[in-house]
Amino acid sequence: MILISLTFLALAAICNALIDVISFHFYQSIFSTRNQYIWNPTYSWRSKYIDGNPDKGRIKWHIWSFYFNKPLFFCDAWHRYKSLMIICLCLSIVTFQSLEYQLLSGCLDSLLYAGVYGTLWNMIFNLFYNRVFVRKT
Repeated sequence: MILISLTFLALAAICNALIDVISFHFYQSIFSTRNQYIWNPTYSWRSKYIDGNPDKGRIKWHIWSFYFNKPLFFCDAWHRYKSLMIICLCLSIVTFQSLEYQLLSGCLDSLLYAGVYGTLWNMIFNLFYNRVFVRKT
């Protein structure tokens, strides 16, 4: 269970690094050559609007005879990976909680786990933010 929990934490950190790199260093990132209307935050925010124009309103989905706004998860990379980050964090917590109930660990163990999780998060985030998502020149 600890390996599953740590894997979800690692995936959340990768998603967070991706979000930050496209937000703050898009043109230096490996994503700069991809579809600008999905990956580049300068333009991608328009993807939730009809023809990319906020004056025309949000894109609607016709589901079960009702119209719903198109979920932001499907609009652009920023929202997609932010949603995935939150899902992975929740899954990490749930699997860790399951492990903790199994081990009946005490307060000291919980602090140790929090330190390990926080350190792992920062190491993975920095690896992807500073190395993996940066275009090699």
